[in-house]
Amino acid sequence: MKKKTIITVLTVSVVLLFAIGAIAGKGPGMAGAGGIQQGGGACLLSLFDGTPVTITGAVVSFGIPGSGLLIDTGDSIETVYGIGPYWYWEAKGIERPEIGEVVTVNAFKVEFSDAVRNIATSITVEGQTLTLRDSETGAPLWRGGRRNFTQ
Repeated sequence: MKKKTIITVLTVSVVLLFAIGAIAGKGPGMAGAGGIQQGGGACLLSLFDGTPVTITGAVVSFGIPGSGLLIDTGDSIETVYGIGPYWYWEAKGIERPEIGEVVTVNAFKVEFSDAVRNIATSITVEGQTLTLRDSETGAPLWRGGRRNFTQ
């Protein structure tokens, strides 16, 4: 009887551990790991398959997280994704652009299943350039979060 109880408790424990892991998903900051803003998944797999582009113009607006930075080039409004979290900018000593400021963004125009998006690799604001992605892997340089970030 004691052996049967131990086996039952162990089985229930293992099932609960797997269920908790499934419910927890990827954890904070990793939701939608294939998304643009976090720079994971599909973006990393296809970034360098995209077409390199340079976008210069005035910042029109910042979308909600994940929806990009809108830039008026004079000919069109371009949306740029993946400009990184505010703390990454602060750590590098560069002010994030404000509405109306002229910026130059180096990016890759990448075709995803649902749209074509401009994924930023660097951005220049007032003569200061912030590198956003690793030149070999395309991974965002802020990956790992603020705690793990080294300048």
